[in-house]
Amino acid sequence: PLCAQTELVGFMKTTGIVPIGYCPIARGADTAKCPDVSQQPGIKSAADKHSKSGPQVLLNWGLSRGHVVIPRSSNFDRLKENIESLDFQLSPPEVEAITAIDEGHRICGSSQWIGHSVFA
Repeated sequence: PLCAQTELVGFMKTTGIVPIGYCPIARGADTAKCPDVSQQPGIKSAADKHSKSGPQVLLNWGLSRGHVVIPRSSNFDRLKENIESLDFQLSPPEVEAITAIDEGHRICGSSQWIGHSVFA
C-alpha cells in the first residue's frame, strides 16, 4: 500500500492485465527509508478486527484489489501464515483505508535492476 498506483492498476484491470504485488509484505525493507507498513493504523485495526497479523492483512489487501501477490518464505510458520491470509475478507472500507496509506514509496526501485526501468 505504500505504492498503490490506483490509476495504473485501474488501467491495467480495464485492459485485462493482472497486477502483481511484488514484495507485498515489505519484509526486509530498509526501515530507515520505509516504515514498517504492517504497523500502519489502518492495517493494525484490520488485523485486530479479523484476529490476523499485519502481513496477513497486507496479502489479503492485495488479493482484494485483484492482484496476484508473491510473498516468499522458506519458513514453515510464515508459509502457513501466508496461506491463512485467504480465510477472511476485508470490507471495501478497510481496503480503501489501506489503499489511502499510499506514499508513492517503492520497496524495490528500478535503479536496483542494472539500469533498466522494469517497474511502472
